[in-house]
Amino acid sequence: MPSSSPSDDLPSTLNAPKNAHEAARSGPIVAAWTVGIFAGVHVIGALLAGFPGAALVAQALLVGWGAGRLGLRWTARGAPESTNAEMRRAALGGGVGLVLGGIVVLFLSLTKAIVLTPSAPTFTPILIAFMNSVLFAVRDELCFRGLVLHAIGDAPKAIPKMVACAVVAAAAAGGVVGASAALIVTQACLGLIFSALWLRDEGAWAPCAAHAAWLFTTTILMQGVLFEATVMPSAWGGGSAGALGGFGAAIALLLLAAGAIAGMFGTRRTDERR
Repeated sequence: MPSSSPSDDLPSTLNAPKNAHEAARSGPIVAAWTVGIFAGVHVIGALLAGFPGAALVAQALLVGWGAGRLGLRWTARGAPESTNAEMRRAALGGGVGLVLGGIVVLFLSLTKAIVLTPSAPTFTPILIAFMNSVLFAVRDELCFRGLVLHAIGDAPKAIPKMVACAVVAAAAAGGVVGASAALIVTQACLGLIFSALWLRDEGAWAPCAAHAAWLFTTTILMQGVLFEATVMPSAWGGGSAGALGGFGAAIALLLLAAGAIAGMFGTRRTDERR
């Protein structure tokens, strides 16, 4: 990865080509790079299947390197690149992710999809959950949203871009052996929600922080860090597919994704009136 600061290397999703000729040339190139990076992520996962932590680090580094090679940025062109501005973007995204995760876990608990049992928290599992959440978030946001949106280019409509990200997220989830239909819907909804942050913020800070906070919140609340979730053996709960593999989680995220789409429409209308 280039040695310049993160703000200069990794993505803004909306680094539009300067003219039609450049757009025609850059779109296929970015798409080819994106496919190659996707393939590399899968190869690393297969080669390091017995070492999931090492695989995750290597995958995140590969995606970050590829994003840097494509000239993607963490902040939109023209946006402030000071540490304070970047921290505010990350804090905004983190807040969205924390609320998102809290709402979903609360919904699952209230609808009896899961039963939560308090655990005895210790520092090490919390630290591991945080580090894993950040690495997963950076890898998946750059790969499944940042590169995809960059390959699409400067298309004027936000909703088709969000749908494209949802389709990619669903395809990635569907490629996992044993993935349930509800899990695929859940991941598609998350693709919609996080892509809305990409398009609203025009950079990676907010969506990466939101995704990390979502993963961290659901991990500590359901995987034995603060609480242990007993998943009900039903289609609603998810059974062996896990709490996010049931229709309870899918319904909750469908409602939240609908809110993200409505928010994008509202933002567009406000911008048009200005």
